[in-house]
Amino acid sequence: MKKCKNIFLVILINLSITTSQTFFEKLKIENVGKDTLIRPFDSNNPKAILRIINSSTATSPNNISIKVREQNSTLENPGLAIFPNGGPLVELAAGETTFVSCWLRGLWEGGIQVDSNLQARTIDFKFIRQSPASTDSINYSRKFYISNYIKQNHPEGDYLIKGVVKLPTGVLLNPPQISILTAYWISTPISTTLINNEYTFSTSIKSSLLNNRNWYLKISLNGCNDTLLKISNNKSEFNITLSKQTENIIPDFKLIVPPINTTNGFWRGAVSESEGTVALIPGQENWKITNGCKDSITVSNSILYKYNFKTGAKIWEHKTGWETWGGDMSADGKYVVYAFETGKFGNCYSPTFTVRALNGETGQILWERKNDKILESKELAISPNNKFVAVGSLAMVALLNLNNGSTLWTTSTNLNMGQVRKLAFDKKSEYLYSGSGDNYLRKIRVLDGAIIWKTFIWGWPFVNGFSMNYDGSKIVVGTKSCDVTQINTSDGRIDWHFETGNFDDAIYSPDGKYISTFSGFILNSANGEVIGKTSSATTFFSSNSKMVFKLPNQIFYYYLAGNPLGKTNISGITLASAPGSQSQWGYLSSNDKFAIISARDMGYNNGPPIPSQGILFYENHISVSVEKRDGNNPTNFILKQNFPNPFNPSTTIEFQLPQKCFVTLKIYNLLGDEVETLINELKAPGKFSVKYFPKKISSGIYFYKLTAGNFISTKKFIFIK
Repeated sequence: MKKCKNIFLVILINLSITTSQTFFEKLKIENVGKDTLIRPFDSNNPKAILRIINSSTATSPNNISIKVREQNSTLENPGLAIFPNGGPLVELAAGETTFVSCWLRGLWEGGIQVDSNLQARTIDFKFIRQSPASTDSINYSRKFYISNYIKQNHPEGDYLIKGVVKLPTGVLLNPPQISILTAYWISTPISTTLINNEYTFSTSIKSSLLNNRNWYLKISLNGCNDTLLKISNNKSEFNITLSKQTENIIPDFKLIVPPINTTNGFWRGAVSESEGTVALIPGQENWKITNGCKDSITVSNSILYKYNFKTGAKIWEHKTGWETWGGDMSADGKYVVYAFETGKFGNCYSPTFTVRALNGETGQILWERKNDKILESKELAISPNNKFVAVGSLAMVALLNLNNGSTLWTTSTNLNMGQVRKLAFDKKSEYLYSGSGDNYLRKIRVLDGAIIWKTFIWGWPFVNGFSMNYDGSKIVVGTKSCDVTQINTSDGRIDWHFETGNFDDAIYSPDGKYISTFSGFILNSANGEVIGKTSSATTFFSSNSKMVFKLPNQIFYYYLAGNPLGKTNISGITLASAPGSQSQWGYLSSNDKFAIISARDMGYNNGPPIPSQGILFYENHISVSVEKRDGNNPTNFILKQNFPNPFNPSTTIEFQLPQKCFVTLKIYNLLGDEVETLINELKAPGKFSVKYFPKKISSGIYFYKLTAGNFISTKKFIFIK
């Protein structure tokens, strides 16, 4: 393997203070994280992180804003999203610490080529005290060198990695695929050698890379779960026994109705499972405007829809007057709330802060409130008991009476939370959780608005970036700052934190054992360790916690370890195909039966938006379930009579094979026409059970035929619809 070229780190720190203020003189700033960024090992979106320490004896002001730019650039924040975002630096008590970070995506996007010699890139941070109005500020610069490896494989080095892979009983003897993997990149496969029915492997890696990055072995084999094992300085020799894939229910999603065209996209959605409905909250990118003002077509087509997601039928629509950002529907579908016109656009448009409540059955306005600073909202939430509406403004959280919109309480206006981007009640409506642009998650008592605790979460929560486990003892938060954090709800204590390299949802499995993220990681909730990696998209778990579903446009499903199980295969799906129009909100029902996918934005070039696919409704028609009953090899071929017979909705067909052979199991009608194929593959010897859910036949008499090598057997069954 050829040696790989790299460029080493140079660090430049430039600290200049342009104020005599005691606070800035006492402000201590430290670098956090890597300064050498190696592409592709550090993802496409590493971060620059600073630790901010108030080393004075007094509480810091809470009105310090942050600006970031690449040095010598005239553009502020060019692809460098800042955290805190949408608000100033949080107030720090004496000796207290917080963090500031920004994406470095702008550096990657600056024309980097794999074979080029790169120059150092410098990021300038500027901290400005806004009130009282002054020019008080402090500047801090951080310099990075970005190293590129020319060859797309892991670099050989001085750290030996070796091991043995054993296959489980009943899996055909085939060499497993073994790769070196970081969180963001997989190498070329490592070769294996078969010795006494076990596969051995050996490779090496640079220890300097191993020391400061997360590396894994990935082992894949058809019929077995993908396996990820962490490589570390004290773990270089592996003895691995692969586990068989155990999930035997194969999803089969079909569109309920053709794709629904819309002009605007949707930032949010809310579902009532008991009612079988969804409210879709409009959110066309509001900076796509005409001559600095609102685009009239965008205004007229900003529509909040309510649909029956089981039939795809529209129940009502409500024109909002432009994009809305925040919205919610009660669990029983009786109420829908939203906030709209919450941004300022040049000199031609100033917002009228408004919150509206709608009748969930008719879409008619029940009440609305205007022209109050607490209504400048990016997020709303209805309590499970249908008594309250939580409103997250740009500085605080307010609790309103759902019946009439009156204010019950607000948190202190001195908090300066920044944009509140996630609000969620606990199941008993006793506490409210608020994730905001100042990088903190807060637990708030619903009774009086008292803040029970606040916990640093690195950024604001993403769209599906808040999930509570089944008993309410844990919360996992995924943020736009590319971080996932698990928190104890009792005291706000952090269990673990994981940096993903992408803005992230974070969803618990129903049993609470696993977490899946937008960026594709499957994590062990006990310790935050990676156990699998899937594609990047809106994510959900199956009801039995054994599969992960991804909803980018069509539906992809994976085993927990990340190996693909299947996907929908429907032609003509172009939803979220335009730049920036990725699906940001989706939904999978708790019984895996229904799925909803919505586009975030409708793409158009310097003109009015063009109607295109904006909403997809899917239904899951379970197809075939195949299960090996035991590992004892039978002595002869047998095809048994199905049971029950007659049947509806499913029946079980059992057969046994004394030797490895190619097997087909097919369904035929009375005319002898083949109507469905259940099995068409090579199988090892054993006893098998097939659970058949008819999807292509009507009531009547049919035959099922097993062909296994030279053995052929046919039996009759009756299906009653």
